[in-house]
Amino acid sequence: MVSKPTSGVRLPVFAQKAILDARDSQESAAIGILAEGRTLTKLRELTENAGALSDQVSSLFPQGPTDCKAGCSYCCQVPVEVTVPEAVTCLDYARKRLPLAQLARIEEQIHEVGERVSDITSTEDYPNVPCPLLIDDRCSVYPVRPLLCRGMNSSDVNACKNGFASVKMNYMQWALPQEVQLGLALGVIDSGLHGLSVNLAAALKLLVDEPDSLPRWLSGEDSFAAARLEITAGTRPSELTLLASPLPAAATPGAQVASKRGPHLD
Repeated sequence: MVSKPTSGVRLPVFAQKAILDARDSQESAAIGILAEGRTLTKLRELTENAGALSDQVSSLFPQGPTDCKAGCSYCCQVPVEVTVPEAVTCLDYARKRLPLAQLARIEEQIHEVGERVSDITSTEDYPNVPCPLLIDDRCSVYPVRPLLCRGMNSSDVNACKNGFASVKMNYMQWALPQEVQLGLALGVIDSGLHGLSVNLAAALKLLVDEPDSLPRWLSGEDSFAAARLEITAGTRPSELTLLASPLPAAATPGAQVASKRGPHLD
């Protein structure tokens, strides 16, 4: 679900602590939110909480140089691992916020991409296909985009064009959302639900084609098992650089970087 730090990357102790605190905070928040109810509203609250927490903690650290900009979608051509609540929130956002014409296009793309990846069992065999949530190379659900998407960054777009073989990125910005996602997944598991990550495109197709997949999952069934991929080597950026500077005063060791409940987006 969450990859090991790349060899050679050494995080300062304060950064390691911030990552682990964020993971533990998100696990506690997930347990609390799901204890209040297993509904679509609560799943969206859970996902928004995780995204806000990741952004909040990430903002305490320097981001370093980036070549990322709107309309650049090279990193949107690779398989994305998400928790079920993240996939549910993406589709719910599209259905509630997008114009009908865009929504129809998104659901058509979900079907097309889902068909292409339906027989894929590992990330190693995953085809180079655009994310079904893209419209004109822009994320149509950007405010609620998955955690791993929040962490993608690059200091050189040319490396992205070449298939991410030697992408240099801000390691903190990349690693933090993964640990927050792990905390979300652990909280889901602690709440008696299936928390293993699934492929975003495959999960979206299940949600569209089999509407009862969500109620079944909320009742404890592993109804998204068919959307799960085996994570294989060579599917993640192979070269990462840590861009660090002195720890901001707001995040000094021992300071509380987020509440147990965390921020919530209306």
